[in-house]
Amino acid sequence: MKSSTKYQLLKDDFDHAVKQIELQNKEINLLRAARESSIHECRQLVNERMKFKEENEFLRDDVQIRDERIEELEKELSELKRAASQC
Repeated sequence: MKSSTKYQLLKDDFDHAVKQIELQNKEINLLRAARESSIHECRQLVNERMKFKEENEFLRDDVQIRDERIEELEKELSELKRAASQC
C-alpha cells in the first residue's frame, strides 16, 4: 500500500472520529439544556406544590374555625328552643 493511501485512510478515520465527537458534543449540549429545563420546571412545580400545601392548611384551619362556630350556634339554638318550649 502506498504511503499516500495509508495517509488518506488515516486522515479519513481521523476526520470521521472528529465528526463523531462533534455530533456527540452537540447531543451532550442538547441533553444538558433539556436537563436544565427539567430542573427549572421541577423547581417551579415544587414551589407551586408548597403554595398549594400552605393554602390547603389555611383552608383546613378555616374549615375548623367555621365548624367550631357552627357548633356554638347550634348549642345556642338548642338552648333557645329549650327555653322557648318551657315558656
